[in-house]
Amino acid sequence: MGFLSRKWVWTTLASLTLLGNAQAAIVDLGDYTTDTDTGLTWLDVNRTSDWSHNQVSQYLGDGNALAGYSDWRYATSAELNTLLGHFGLNAVSGLQGNTHAQQDNDLLLSAMTLLGITRDFGNGRGADLTGLLGDVNSDNGAATTYWVATLHYNSPPSNAFSQLHSGNQSGSTSHTNMGSFLVRTSPVPIPAALPLFASALGLFGLLSWKRRTSAQA
Repeated sequence: MGFLSRKWVWTTLASLTLLGNAQAAIVDLGDYTTDTDTGLTWLDVNRTSDWSHNQVSQYLGDGNALAGYSDWRYATSAELNTLLGHFGLNAVSGLQGNTHAQQDNDLLLSAMTLLGITRDFGNGRGADLTGLLGDVNSDNGAATTYWVATLHYNSPPSNAFSQLHSGNQSGSTSHTNMGSFLVRTSPVPIPAALPLFASALGLFGLLSWKRRTSAQA
């Protein structure tokens, strides 16, 4: 069986879940992921890898476009926490730098795969999704710093976690393995009665990531 693409898996899951009647669904749209409960569409974080907050901000607002849309904005940690909950993941209870939530390894990997992994350790060893948020860490008049959120998957399965405030960066700092969490409000593209069941979602993330890393070995 070949590599499982996001599009193929989403089509299969959609056909399997048409019988459901949930109010919220996580919808994979390629480079975007829509949460029908909040009405927010999330741009894959790795689309902005190695871009600083200042660089990304140049493409936000009227007259500019990023990935075909001009109404992106930075997501807040509260919005990210809500999204992770809709993936079936544990919420982070606090926002201190050392506060994190332990997660189911496969379910977290599924969410990371849809949202855009920013660092793959290779050979099936693990992966990170790290991105800038709109939350300001400090603004002392000289330099504004913004909070960074991290989702971490580890293999063999252990110590998978999400951390909303894992660090902070100045507006001019960029890293190859860090992007930005960007959202826009958009109409729900398909009926909201298409939930991604956690078991199927976990299978998708696990298989797609492991097949890719096995091919690299």
